[in-house]
Order: sequence, then structure tokens, then C-alpha cells
Amino acid sequence: MKDKPRQRRRPRAWPAAPLALLAVLAVAAAAASDPALPYIGDAHAQSAPDPAVLPLFPTDSATDGGPAGFDELDGAYFVDTFVMNGTRYVIATSLDDNGVQLIRINEDATMSPAGSATDGVGGFTHLGRPYAVKAFSINGTQFAIATSP
Repeated sequence: MKDKPRQRRRPRAWPAAPLALLAVLAVAAAAASDPALPYIGDAHAQSAPDPAVLPLFPTDSATDGGPAGFDELDGAYFVDTFVMNGTRYVIATSLDDNGVQLIRINEDATMSPAGSATDGVGGFTHLGRPYAVKAFSINGTQFAIATSP
């Protein structure tokens, strides 16, 4: 009797605001070389952190439907970043909202909504449960492409 081959299961969307994790994982590049900054590591005291490991600092979080105006973060699944006109942006797919959220990263490391696209709204017809997204530039114009089943 032969075993049936295992089918690959599609990953599930995160149940809570996963973009909060994105913000918590924001890293200050200068922290690696500045011993005065706090080190966030495991529960054990560490006198000298490994210089190859950058410490993590929480900066901001974003929640779908909150007062900040983020409307496409429910079931956020995949993110990519890009810089346009000197400003850093994050684009995130939203499995449960059937769209993508564009987020501006401000100079003080806070996040603010910069736009969104929803399947079936404004001419977007193939954003149902978008899986992955990739930002890229062609001749100085910024684009993003998302996959959807």
C-alpha cells in the first residue's frame, strides 16, 4: 500500500494585527555601533551583545479599521518596501480585506496610511486574497505587483 503524497497547504492569514509586528521589527541601524542604546535580547543579562545582531526597537503599530485610517490590513500577510522621492513606503497585502495597503514611514519612524486598493473598487479586479507583493521601479516610476489566486 503506497502512501499518498502530502499536499502543500496554503498558509493561513494571521488572526490579529500583524502589521504591529512589522513595526516592532523596525531596526535602528546606528544601534549596532552605539553601546549607550539598550539591547533587547533574551531574558538573560548580556554584557556585550554580538555586533552582528542588531537590537530591535518598537516604533509604531497599525491596525485595520482604527482611527489612523488604515483600511486594508485585516489578514495582512506579505510586505515589501521601497523609497520614492526620499520617503520610505511599505506595501502590505491583505488576505481578508482583498486588497493592499500603502503605508508611509515618517521621519520619526511612525506609520501613516498613504493609500490602498481593494478588489472590485476603482478598476482593481484581481486583488482577491492577494498573496505576495513586490515593489519595483521602471524609468523612475514606482510600481507594485501582487499575486492573487
